[in-house]
Amino acid sequence: MSDLAPAVRDHIQRLAYPVTEAAELIGVSRSQLYELFSTGEVTSVKIGARRLVRHEALVAYLDRLEADRV
Repeated sequence: MSDLAPAVRDHIQRLAYPVTEAAELIGVSRSQLYELFSTGEVTSVKIGARRLVRHEALVAYLDRLEADRV
């Protein structure tokens, strides 16, 4: 993706994020996110040694939190 022009790169939505970045995106610590993995509240995928969190998993988690508040 680094070969793309900056204007194009800004319009591409990432499909998955590393754990640290995913935690920052939803405003929790890395350890809190790992707890969410262990309880099944947020899902992740492993590619080799890397754990990635799909964009949809973050959105779904936040949607469930919002629905529980109503």
